[in-house]
Amino acid sequence: MNQSWIECIKSNIDGCTSLYHSLRTTLGPYGRDKLIVDQSHRHLTTNDGATILQYLNLKNPTARLLIGISKSQDTTIGDGTSSVILLTYILLQNSYKYMIMSIHPMIFIKGYQIALQQCIDIINSLSIKFNLTDQLFDDTKFLEYLYSIASTSISSKILGRYIEHFSVLGVETIKKLKFNENQDLIRVLSIRGTSMKDSRVIDGVLLELLDDNKSKPLPNNPKVVIGKLELSQQQYQFPNCKILFSSNENTSSAISDSQYYQKKLDILLKYGVNIVISDNELPDILESLFEQNSIFYFKVTDSRELEVLSYCLGTQFLYDLSSIDDTKISKPKQQKLMSIGDRFFLHLSGIDNSQSATVILRTTTDTQGQEAIRSFKDLLNILSITVRNPNIIAGGGCLYIELAKRLRLYSQDISNDKLKISLNVFADSLEVIPLILIQNAGFQNSLELIEKLKSTHQSNENHWKGINLHSGQITDMFEQLKILEPSLLLINILTLSSRAAQMILRINNKVIIEPRSQFKPPNTL
Repeated sequence: MNQSWIECIKSNIDGCTSLYHSLRTTLGPYGRDKLIVDQSHRHLTTNDGATILQYLNLKNPTARLLIGISKSQDTTIGDGTSSVILLTYILLQNSYKYMIMSIHPMIFIKGYQIALQQCIDIINSLSIKFNLTDQLFDDTKFLEYLYSIASTSISSKILGRYIEHFSVLGVETIKKLKFNENQDLIRVLSIRGTSMKDSRVIDGVLLELLDDNKSKPLPNNPKVVIGKLELSQQQYQFPNCKILFSSNENTSSAISDSQYYQKKLDILLKYGVNIVISDNELPDILESLFEQNSIFYFKVTDSRELEVLSYCLGTQFLYDLSSIDDTKISKPKQQKLMSIGDRFFLHLSGIDNSQSATVILRTTTDTQGQEAIRSFKDLLNILSITVRNPNIIAGGGCLYIELAKRLRLYSQDISNDKLKISLNVFADSLEVIPLILIQNAGFQNSLELIEKLKSTHQSNENHWKGINLHSGQITDMFEQLKILEPSLLLINILTLSSRAAQMILRINNKVIIEPRSQFKPPNTL
């Protein structure tokens, strides 16, 4: 095999080494935290893989490629980001030991493809399956498993301090969303408070009331419009001329401001709109008109947040008030003033054609609040995937050992010796994940525990057996410890890791494109 290919693969593996060691100690419920200091000198402590990757500034192109692949795990599933990085690196490292002994990388690429498909088939055969029907949320067994999955998901995160409370909160929230994939219907807010146990979920939408809205009487019959409404005229200055225009309307420069804004108000009053949500800073004239007519105005500058609110309110996103009609107005059935901490909110609920809910997380600091929001959204992602793909397996690393055992049995029927080696390398790599979990839990005899666990798995009835990280005993992860996860989580980890390793093994050269020098006209310095 070409020596330059080997050197390129070695260089790529070395480029991922720092990434591997950064995440190795964060894995599992006993994973250690990392202290992150950003450019503004703000401090953050976390053991969440996706958060750590967000702040890592690695120059190596292979490491950056691997980070990009692993982020899709966080986006798709909401958990397992660290596992993707770790398993990919282990697959590369273990295969390299044989490549320097003249086994071609394409052998490992083919072997990893076969091993991945075998693992997926084994997981599907072992998973506990539920029928995807409307009665799923009436199945007490499924709900019991759902609570266990929630507990497993947050056990290593900031919400794990109150694991029972947030497991219940997560399941209550997902029961509102049910089979809907649009998780934007669930808004997650962080509000300062004394205890995270005060966190709760409520139906509907919360809109924060600022000082100018607090004195207004609440609307008896709320009617809401939302969008980028261009409520103010914009002025653009050009040399020797001045142009006034508003979006989608041709307004003559002769029309006075008061007439222009009165026209906007008349449209709202025609349809009885008393709550407006947009991204504009209200001009003084329109603010006064809104005040006189008891119209609430909420400014939301984040375009994404505006769209989320339109989903939650079950109404169409508008770009111009002239396009308004009765079908584009949200009509919540209930409204009330709500005080949370030192902040006041207008609570709108009873919204037709909407499964919206708001999760209120109480945290002591803003930094803690951002981490809590991220952790809860990851929890919702895991639960949503479980509901839409109700196939459940045990976690805690037990299936990695079972998959390794069955891959070795499968490889015995392979006649190609080199291909057999690649399957065994995949099996060896799988066993490293539970080993890391045990080491992070502080057990000095981790290799001995892994060997005992492998011996236990020789019996086909022991596929759910894993190491209890509290006691170091071999325990049934499914029935006794209730450490559960959706099968899609493990399938996705294995798929991304295997394909990332294959992608990196295919690279036999690097082409560095130098930045182009700036063009300089002739006869210039």
